[in-house]
Amino acid sequence: MIEQSVLSRTFFDASTLKVAYGENGQVEAWAHFLPDRDQAADEQVNSLDGDGRENQDRTAILAAICFDTAGGLAACDRLLSEVESAARDAGFTRLEIGPLRDKVCGYAGLSPIGHGIGVPNYDARTTSLLSRRGYEPRETVISYCVTTNTYRPPVGRESLQLRRSTRIECFDIYPRTARQASAMAHLNLERHQLIEHRTGTVLAEIGLWTSDPEAQVMDCAKAILDLCSPIRSSEDKATETDLAAEAYLIGSVMQGLPNRRIFEVETSVDADDMSRVGQLEALKFVVTEQGQRWQKNLA
Repeated sequence: MIEQSVLSRTFFDASTLKVAYGENGQVEAWAHFLPDRDQAADEQVNSLDGDGRENQDRTAILAAICFDTAGGLAACDRLLSEVESAARDAGFTRLEIGPLRDKVCGYAGLSPIGHGIGVPNYDARTTSLLSRRGYEPRETVISYCVTTNTYRPPVGRESLQLRRSTRIECFDIYPRTARQASAMAHLNLERHQLIEHRTGTVLAEIGLWTSDPEAQVMDCAKAILDLCSPIRSSEDKATETDLAAEAYLIGSVMQGLPNRRIFEVETSVDADDMSRVGQLEALKFVVTEQGQRWQKNLA
C-alpha cells in the first residue's frame, strides 16, 4: 500500500525518506517528510508569477514515522534527529507531525492514516517520542465514522422543506496541480451539490473520496467525506441555514451509498469546531478516535 500510494508517485523524493537498519540488515524504523501542502501550492504560484521571493517561514510535514518494538524503539530518537537535520538543511524552519486531511501527501485512504488526524492519541510510543524531543501538540482532531447499510437521516422541518425545493447534482472533480493528482491517483473524487430549484443557487457542497478498485489501496467498501467546502472560506462561520442545508445533503448522499456497495464513511473535524461536531453527531456519526498535530521550530 505504501508502494502504490506514496513511493511510486511522481512527487516522491527518495532523499526525504529516512530508514534505520539493524545490525542484521533488517529495517527497524523509517520516516518520511515532505513540504507542507498549502505552502507548496503557494510556492508553485510564486514561481509561476516569477516574483523570486523566498519564503522566510517554511514548514515540512512528517507524514509518517514507524518503528518496531525491538530495535526500532532504540533507533527512533536518532531517526527523528536525522529527519530534523535533513529538513533544516533543506531550508525548512518548522516541522509538523502527522498528515491532516491530506490531499497531496499520498497517505489519504491508507490505513491507519485515512483522512489524516495527525498522530492518533492511542499511539503512546510516538507521543512519548515527540514529547521528549521537544514537540508541542497543536490542534486536536476528531475522526468520525458512520455505517450506511441501515442509515436513516434525521427528519425535521428544514429537511422536508429542502426536499421540496432543491435537487442534488453529482460530478467528478480532478485535482488542480500535478502533485495533488499524483497523490490522489488511487481515489475517485466526487463533488455533490445541493441546488435550489428556483434560483439555481448552490446551498451546500461536499466532497466524497472513493477507492479506485484498480489501485487496490483503500477498501472499496469505504469512502472519505470531505467537508472542506469551497463555498465558504475558512474564516467564514457557518450559519444555521448553511449547516441545515449541508446536513440534508450529507444525509441524502449517505442513503444512496449502499446501492454502490459503500458501507462505511469516515471524516475528521477540528475538536473546537463545535458546529461541525454537533452536525455530525446529529447525523448519527460516531467518534472512532482522536489525534493531534504536533509542531517544533527547527531554528
